[in-house]
Amino acid sequence: MNNLKKLRLKNNLSQQQLVDELNKTLGKDEKTFSKMNISSWETGKYQIKPDRAEKLADFFGVDVPYLLGYDVGLTPVKDLAGDYLPPLELQGYDYTVLDIEQDTSERLNEVSKVKYCIVKLHKGDELPLFTGFRAIISDYDREIVIESSSKGALLNAFRATDALRVNGYKSIGSQFKHFGDYINSRKYEDSKILENILTDWLDIVGINKKYVNISYFNTNSPTPNKVITRK
Repeated sequence: MNNLKKLRLKNNLSQQQLVDELNKTLGKDEKTFSKMNISSWETGKYQIKPDRAEKLADFFGVDVPYLLGYDVGLTPVKDLAGDYLPPLELQGYDYTVLDIEQDTSERLNEVSKVKYCIVKLHKGDELPLFTGFRAIISDYDREIVIESSSKGALLNAFRATDALRVNGYKSIGSQFKHFGDYINSRKYEDSKILENILTDWLDIVGINKKYVNISYFNTNSPTPNKVITRK
């Protein structure tokens, strides 16, 4: 949610008073503000367009990222139309790696098996969310290939488990989020979040971290690619 209402109230302005003051700053050919604009932006019904965001930020003497509600350290991103995208919704969620029976019926071949890591995301009294990844484990060379599974794959793998329901799953597909989105949303506030999740998961599956080497094919990607256990 943006900080427009917070800034308006801090300056002791009603919506109409804000409109009147903003319109005084506009040039002859610039589109005027309306009370409906302010109301729609404050409630989140519509996103604030880039040119409007800049005018509002200048008026209140703040940066555009702050006006739009981005946390410190997050850089606002524009879509193809040039509109600012809202902050990632998973920013600020704490996590717990669930101790769920993770073996599945999937098997790639005689030496490789598939496991899933499920992560419970929680923030205050909000409905918990879930994310995670799929892991392909080779029994022979102890190589673990980790993939950022689709939400659908996670949902299908664990839809009927009692453990999820005990942990707050309400049979709502929207409670599952993509793992890459979660890691991206947390990388500015906790650079160790991926390592911590992997460490917790390795403990659950019984692999000692001191024998594990974690590497990435692409260091710019938040999604892990390989975990190799040393013999």
